[in-house]
Amino acid sequence: ALVEVSGAAEVLLEECTLTQCSVDGIQLLTDSQVMVRSSSISTCQGTGIRATSARARVDGCDIFSNGGYGIHTSSSPLSITRSLLRNNARAGLRADGEAVPIITDSVISGNVDHGVSNVSGNTLKAPNNWWGDPTGPFHPTLNAEGLGNRVSDRVEFHPYRTVASDIPKVVTATLENGVAVSGTFTLKSSAAYYAVEVPTGQHLALTFNDINDTGITQVYLSRERFPTSMDYQIRHEMNGADQRLFV
Repeated sequence: ALVEVSGAAEVLLEECTLTQCSVDGIQLLTDSQVMVRSSSISTCQGTGIRATSARARVDGCDIFSNGGYGIHTSSSPLSITRSLLRNNARAGLRADGEAVPIITDSVISGNVDHGVSNVSGNTLKAPNNWWGDPTGPFHPTLNAEGLGNRVSDRVEFHPYRTVASDIPKVVTATLENGVAVSGTFTLKSSAAYYAVEVPTGQHLALTFNDINDTGITQVYLSRERFPTSMDYQIRHEMNGADQRLFV
């Protein structure tokens, strides 16, 4: 593998770009605890991320066009959020052994074999994902009309997203005294989601520019999870442009 983590290690891999490797992109081996965040893994001859008896979280990553699986997990508790698993030569996500992965708020599309293939003895939870088509993933008995990426048995894919534009986006902002000095939040649809890390003891100031002043813009905020209009900690309405919100 281009990157290998093993042993009782706690590792953060962030903003990495791995491409055109002749083997797997990342291997996570026994007892390692790893967060892979905001990274791109593509065109590897093997699998993008291979996790074997490791504890791992994949967040905000783009894993595409690899010669094997996008992610292959074997006997590993694995959480995948806000990521893209697309156009891989085998399954976007493959689970076997005693693996108990969960994948949510992600794009799973264009993978040749399956979007998600589960041959473990456990049920794989895959709610709130976009499968490449509004009809959801194809399963011969559970969703025979689905035109999206195929799923195997023992995959819980309900509810599924019917539009891709509401998938949360990960934005890394540079902060000075809590004010974002870099990192742009561009609203390209009626609903856009962003994650911002604020250093301990600081506050976040959000400035809203170039907002259509003919209507009301609603902003929902939550700590450590993405908010909805029914589940949030802070709600703010703006009627006009160039406003600032302190959190």
